Amino acid sequence: KHKTIIIIACILVPGAVLVAVGFLCCRNGVAGVTGDATRGVKLNRYRQVHFMTRGGSGFVTVVQREGDGAQFVLKQVECANEAQRNAVFKEYRLLKMLYDSGCRVPRPIEFTMIPDSRRFGNRGSIASEPMNAMNSGSTSGGTDRQPLLQQQQQIANIVMEYFPDGDLSSYVQQFEQAALKIPERTLLRLAWRGYAVLDQMHRMRPAAIVHLDVKPQNVALNIAKGQIFLLDFGCAVEVMAPSTSGKGGTRVAAAPQQLHPGLADDHGVTPVYAPPERFTSRPTPSPAMDVWSMGATILHAALRHVPPLNEASDDGVARSLGEIERELRDAGYSSSFFELTRGAITYHPMRRATAAELSKAAGELLERLGGPPALLDSEGFDRPPDAGRRPGTPTPSVNAKGPH
Repeated sequence: KHKTIIIIACILVPGAVLVAVGFLCCRNGVAGVTGDATRGVKLNRYRQVHFMTRGGSGFVTVVQREGDGAQFVLKQVECANEAQRNAVFKEYRLLKMLYDSGCRVPRPIEFTMIPDSRRFGNRGSIASEPMNAMNSGSTSGGTDRQPLLQQQQQIANIVMEYFPDGDLSSYVQQFEQAALKIPERTLLRLAWRGYAVLDQMHRMRPAAIVHLDVKPQNVALNIAKGQIFLLDFGCAVEVMAPSTSGKGGTRVAAAPQQLHPGLADDHGVTPVYAPPERFTSRPTPSPAMDVWSMGATILHAALRHVPPLNEASDDGVARSLGEIERELRDAGYSSSFFELTRGAITYHPMRRATAAELSKAAGELLERLGGPPALLDSEGFDRPPDAGRRPGTPTPSVNAKGPH
């Protein structure tokens, strides 16, 4: 009789616990990336403010921290296996590494793994366990709980700094809607700051960090201070043994692995801003790829549309540059600005200028337009005309695969 009671208790008690956990999670509003776009999401002490964008693997949402009301960005990615979990944690690790070195990237707040909201394991969907920044196999806090990574289907969450001025894509769109061009001085400041960020990433040791997905949607702005911040390191890689570096910056580096040809498996990469070598049969990541993409991004801001650079030959790139030069001249931009662009948009990677060289050249052009370096450091970007967009609301990405 006693054995029967014990068996029944062993069956009923775990079931009751799972039901209770499920009820608490639903009441607290925890949601995974599937379903209704994180509506009512609550990660520990964060509340959703507004939805930003959706990608093939997850969502990006603006959240507010309870208590002080501070706003952050929450990136959620659905992970079905260990490789996917490690990929998202790698993004958090690179962000932390770059931020700690003083690079202009979003400040990472915390990394958390939670079970998918459709499944209730031994910890349910209570997202209150921040991961240790350097150990993805255990939670922080020194407890003896089981690692959250043991769950089969989980949501990886990165909470990071929020930039209310939005990204470069929305900034450009506001000028386009008002039929106004962005002043050349602002474009030069974008180039000066943008290439400086790349240079700092490319000089990281023991391995340089190559972003591989530089585009307007991944460049956040602080308009008042004239600063830019590089976003979304989901495609970034670390490359070893720079072959050419020094005062001129890092030109090309040898990577420990090659990229998949034609971007077949590089989810998130946006082809229209990628360099020609990205589409060869055995592409190797290098800092020169970021230089091209930043050049294409600056050109997008000047032209107010995606630059026509999808060419697979030296002659094709030369023809595209001829068309771009005429368009820039007709818009009233100087030949010096075009020459700066041509330093980045060069077919052969070894012939491209480095990020350090281009940042220095942009700074010198700014000084010629007037103003000592001290003024350049404190000067903001030109405010875009009011086009009726909510501040911080990005335009839809050209690439539908990569969130944020």
